[in-house]
Amino acid sequence: MTKIAILGAAGQIAQLVEPMLLKKTDVDMVLYLRHPNKLHQVDESREEIIKGDASNFNELKAALAGVDLVYANLAGANIEDQAETVVKAMDANGIKRLIW
Repeated sequence: MTKIAILGAAGQIAQLVEPMLLKKTDVDMVLYLRHPNKLHQVDESREEIIKGDASNFNELKAALAGVDLVYANLAGANIEDQAETVVKAMDANGIKRLIW
């Protein structure tokens, strides 16, 4: 089974992608975000919520363990730091597929 990490899972586009993936696929998801209270409905059988910051390497590396693909729905003034951290955490976990 494929496991996808959605970084910035409370973002507008991520909020469109997540229910579509639940409905049209059998993938499991890691929903990674700074403010989990922004998520409204979660399928606990297929989704895991992890609170964290995409610019924190150690948090992100741990969250990406066992993930096959990363969907980065990120923005902000520190987007370059986030991008570098995402790639570094993916490399540390041997993940080769990224949707940005």
